[in-house]
Amino acid sequence: MRFYNREEELKELKRIQQLAFEESSRMTVVTGRRRIGKTSLIMKAVEQTPTVYLFIGRKNEATLCEEFIPLIAQALQIFVPTEIRSFRNLFQYLMQLSTQRTFNLVIDEFQEFYTINESIFSDMQNIWDQYRKSSHMNLIVSGSIYSLMQKIFQDNKGPLFGRADNIIKLSAFSLSVLKEIMHEYAPTHSNDDLLALYTFTGGVPKYVELFCDNHTLHVESMIHFMARDNSPFTEEGKNLLIEEFVQGDADGKGKRAGEGYAAELLRLHTARVDHADRHPLRQIMQRNGERDHHRPGERRAQPLLFAVQVDVRDEAIQQKQEENPKPEPDRRGQKRPCA
Repeated sequence: MRFYNREEELKELKRIQQLAFEESSRMTVVTGRRRIGKTSLIMKAVEQTPTVYLFIGRKNEATLCEEFIPLIAQALQIFVPTEIRSFRNLFQYLMQLSTQRTFNLVIDEFQEFYTINESIFSDMQNIWDQYRKSSHMNLIVSGSIYSLMQKIFQDNKGPLFGRADNIIKLSAFSLSVLKEIMHEYAPTHSNDDLLALYTFTGGVPKYVELFCDNHTLHVESMIHFMARDNSPFTEEGKNLLIEEFVQGDADGKGKRAGEGYAAELLRLHTARVDHADRHPLRQIMQRNGERDHHRPGERRAQPLLFAVQVDVRDEAIQQKQEENPKPEPDRRGQKRPCA
């Protein structure tokens, strides 16, 4: 799927880049939920200019630095000392380099430093304060966990509070953008097809892209694509649940809880797929429509993925209550209130 929308955000990122290259370094934060298109937007904005892209995976700090060194050397055509084993030293090296030349530094999933080495944030603060005015780096950091990114950059006790020159929060595609996509990929689409795309994806670009790339843009084909075995939507639901449970989780219990919850979701969902008219996707669409009818001010039809999670969660709770009913309290010997 080609690049859609985001004209204002692109214009702003290019303006910031020009300021960083011509005046002094700038730090920009791009946030938004998973699959909203943060990386695509950033890489579109910095294309055709020297760019270092670093993805922060959940690895130890020394391993990350070892992987980053050849990436930096290749992107900027320079020699990077291979003995660097801390991100603090690597960032300082890049800031020193930016006093001599201009380039973009993109750090993706920035909040993951919390699980690797939390002191990296304060180290970056000190180095940024030291070199910002004399350097020409366009630093862009992005993160998918909004609460953590807000804690890092907007909490007055956060390590990088006040350092971000701009904060851009990406939203989902609007209905008009989805209509433009449908006209291009499915010219014969109906209004029901457009509504289904909006309902199932919530305008999240990655989910829209899955339907477009697989040529499934009619209601029945969308439902079949999501409900089939090995559907990418099933795995996505599991990952989202794990991510919600694992926020701020140090001992791994949150991840295990999320995995168990996701497994229960999948089991219950699969058990109900055999009956087409009672298919959970259809029921959720109907319920969303009823809710919207009674609450016209609400956003029409929330993304199906989250509706499935809520639907299955409620069913799981009900099933557990049926399997383990609470015993009736023993009221023998208790006085009845006078009439």
